[in-house]
Amino acid sequence: MQLEFHYPKDQLYLVAVSGGPDSMALLDLLFQNGDSLIVAHVNYKKRKESDQEQQLIEKYCQEKNIPVHVAFFQEKDEKKSFQVKAREFRYQFFAQIYQKEHCDGLFVAHHFDDLLETYLLKKSGTSLMNLI
Repeated sequence: MQLEFHYPKDQLYLVAVSGGPDSMALLDLLFQNGDSLIVAHVNYKKRKESDQEQQLIEKYCQEKNIPVHVAFFQEKDEKKSFQVKAREFRYQFFAQIYQKEHCDGLFVAHHFDDLLETYLLKKSGTSLMNLI
């Protein structure tokens, strides 16, 4: 199977990487394609695998000379659900790096299982690009 998608080359892209198979595959595909990349990762410290995923991302990026930014999410607001707070934090973090590093685009490994997040973004009148 061959995956093909079209986007402008010779630009700087921010890649949101969770450490899961989807985002790691996306990162590797973009790297193999020769794109200029910066990686953003949020460690929620909610699962025992969280630190291992962060280490995997940092090791991959170090081996490939890809700058990586890591943020740690700490739950503060008890009035909102964890998912809502985590999503807000994640996209604010992405926006901050995107602007600071003068990125030209954002890649997120967003798949069918993320349907609820997509629905909520559309319902609020927001898109991933509007968050940046």
